[in-house]
Amino acid sequence: MAAKGEMWQYWLPRLAFYTGARRGELVNLQKKNIKFHPDIERYYIQITNEDEKKLKTDNAVRLVPISQKLVDLAL
Repeated sequence: MAAKGEMWQYWLPRLAFYTGARRGELVNLQKKNIKFHPDIERYYIQITNEDEKKLKTDNAVRLVPISQKLVDLAL
C-alpha cells in the first residue's frame, strides 16, 4: 500500500475504478455497507440512503459487486 497518506487515498480510486460507483457514494461508504453474499460467494457494496446520505436518484439505491481483484488486494 501507499507509504504515506491515508487509507482512503489508496482505496477510493480503486473502488471507483472497479465498481463504477459515484464518488459521493464511495465517500459515504461505511464498513457496514460491505457484505458477503453466501449463495454466490461474492462481496458487494450496499449503497443506501441511510444515515441522511444524499443519492442522485431513487434508483441509486443498489447492490454493487466487488471485483475479485479488490478482494485479492485485501479490501
